[in-house]
Amino acid sequence: NVDLIGEMQETNIKYAFSHRIWDPYHAVRHFWDHTLLYMQSRDIDLRTREGMPDVAVEISLPGAADIVGEPMVVYNGKSIMADFQIMDVKWWSSGSFWDYFLYVDSMGGWWTDRWGDTAVRTVAVAMHLNHEEVWQFDLPYAHQKFCRCGANSSKS
Repeated sequence: NVDLIGEMQETNIKYAFSHRIWDPYHAVRHFWDHTLLYMQSRDIDLRTREGMPDVAVEISLPGAADIVGEPMVVYNGKSIMADFQIMDVKWWSSGSFWDYFLYVDSMGGWWTDRWGDTAVRTVAVAMHLNHEEVWQFDLPYAHQKFCRCGANSSKS
């Protein structure tokens, strides 16, 4: 038996989850653009962030299409799903998360673009938590099109 909450408390994990899936484009339309503006206004540079969890973004190397010639931060389109997650409520009610949440809320995308909460939480984890504070646990779990049903099952 695994005591997920006990393990989280012992290792100072603030967010644990079972899986990630691809967000449909309509659920995140314009979301990343607004997030980039937020990060710029708060001097958050994920390209230089040490210990960032590998959950939401990728750093792409400069290519022919990159006008600025610097590595770019790109939302990978995968979100941590909310159907099996455990979180430290203290962190989620902290200033850093709420500052981002209120900014996203002020953009109106919940209503105009039907943004989902999963993308917001996923990107907040990448922006504000360290790799050691995030845990993707490996327990049998199935929901809709996702299944981790055995040793050879598909993983997120």
